[in-house]
Amino acid sequence: MAALVMGLFSAFGISLVGNFQETNVVVVHLIGAFFAFGMGLVYCCLQTYLSFKLPDIPGSSRNLRVGRLAICILDAVFILTLMIAAAFTIGERPNNPRKWTPDEPMYGAHLTSTISEWLMAFLTCLYLATFTPEFKYFEMIKPEIMFRDTPGVSAIRITKDIEPQTGDGPEKFSEGLT
Repeated sequence: MAALVMGLFSAFGISLVGNFQETNVVVVHLIGAFFAFGMGLVYCCLQTYLSFKLPDIPGSSRNLRVGRLAICILDAVFILTLMIAAAFTIGERPNNPRKWTPDEPMYGAHLTSTISEWLMAFLTCLYLATFTPEFKYFEMIKPEIMFRDTPGVSAIRITKDIEPQTGDGPEKFSEGLT
């Protein structure tokens, strides 16, 4: 449950970062970045912990779990690098923060923090891709809707079958008393 909450916070942070850009609303952008990257790192660590605690999940392998751990470690290194480099750039922003040039003070620190941020974004995408071998074993089962005219009376079962080969085959409805 904790991993789910961290994942939701991370997704919310990504939305904040994308909708409130650094040059418009800095505070909201930084809060979103904390949620996206900070909570995202916690999410990855919790999922990695779970993958080590549940090694018998179909599709899981030792190499996959070790790869997830390596991604978490790299993500932690890059988030520390980002925070340290960004701390050096506080108060040193140019008049137009969209145009950092090499002759600006703390250009190297800004470049380091930017590269770290993009590497963390890439690692997060890579981490999510590591779920692919496990998700191959998931199967979706058609939903079933039960309708009761009045409480205590037999229900009418309505199911919807869709042809799985093409995805747009004929739809069939069946009714029956249960």
